[in-house]
Amino acid sequence: MLKTHAAPLHLQQIFTGFSNLARLGVIRLSEQFNVAGPESGQWTLTALVNGKTVVYDVGDNHLIDESRLKDTDFYFKRSFHKGYLKTIGAQAAKVHPLGMNYEVYPSTPDFYGARRNFFTGRGIKRISGALRALNLKPGFVPRQDVFEGTSKPDRKGGVLFLTRTWDPNECVDRDVVSVQQREQVNDMRARCIEYLRRHFGTRVLAGFAHTEFAARKYPKLLVPDPRVTVKHNFLAAVQQEMIARYQALPRTSSQ
Repeated sequence: MLKTHAAPLHLQQIFTGFSNLARLGVIRLSEQFNVAGPESGQWTLTALVNGKTVVYDVGDNHLIDESRLKDTDFYFKRSFHKGYLKTIGAQAAKVHPLGMNYEVYPSTPDFYGARRNFFTGRGIKRISGALRALNLKPGFVPRQDVFEGTSKPDRKGGVLFLTRTWDPNECVDRDVVSVQQREQVNDMRARCIEYLRRHFGTRVLAGFAHTEFAARKYPKLLVPDPRVTVKHNFLAAVQQEMIARYQALPRTSSQ
């Protein structure tokens, strides 16, 4: 059973996994909706699996929801920070890295997803979310078959690193720590772009998506063609040329 407060995009990868397992007959899937749940429910999903309680936390920070952790058998955390776990004591043994997060939908109509969106959504999102899940919504939707592909032996290979910046001050009530965290993330991504361009030259496509903040803060690190950051173009670039022959970056004295 999934205990669902909402159907946010950050949790869609996990929803897709459960829907596929149910469609294949591996599990029997049911959901319990609580649209009046806590705000943290927008970032977490609780699953009851064979008598065990499993929490998926896709929040974009290293913090653990300790109120959930104490009643959980397994806690899978995006933005996993091993050092932070030392501050929460013995409960840290329950926490495991969740891994990469991305928005993906089943390639076949997902009736679980349609029901979930209808009961947890608000306004027009109830209908648009249900239509998207049923594969009835026009326009591009990132489904599994778009992500899947086979390596082409004639590809030259290379490196693809497209990312975005976060404007630290877009929210006037953001606390100092949150502002500093976003600044650190931006600067780390900027260093990655500079490093990749310096070491791989024409074999790398790396840069920030074009936004007002990125253009002002990192004008020389914008991706040359902004169209490549549109999601369907980005996924096409992944399949067509990059990442197939990734090699570890050479270490330098500055690392």
